[in-house]
Amino acid sequence: MVNDSELQSVTVVEDMGHIGYAAILHGCKVGKNAMIGMNSVILDDSEIGENTIIGANSTVTAKTKIPANSLALGSPVKIIRELRADEIAWKTQGTQQYIELTQRCLHSLQEVMPLNEQDLLLPRKTYLDFQADHHTK
Repeated sequence: MVNDSELQSVTVVEDMGHIGYAAILHGCKVGKNAMIGMNSVILDDSEIGENTIIGANSTVTAKTKIPANSLALGSPVKIIRELRADEIAWKTQGTQQYIELTQRCLHSLQEVMPLNEQDLLLPRKTYLDFQADHHTK
């Protein structure tokens, strides 16, 4: 006899699925081009539709079905509205940038030596010394 607590559900993330930092997915399905926000929790037998965005810190309770092209957030999650075409395009572009960043990293990553005592005495750069590549609206 198998106890329910011994069974593990399968988690599926379809193409272009974007999972934010510290998100927890357990026995759920994330549809094509969907995005799960940072720190969100998606529980057993839940389904996140294609092109859907789940906001950060949201909880999708067990067996919840979020339709395609939705913006949903909260704990428990609530569907806020349908996403516009420009918002879906924005999300798609963001995911593509992460994919390209990963590919660039894999091609250029190289081992470096740890800092020594002399290195620790060199002047440090701060975020003010760098220019962002993106522009805010």
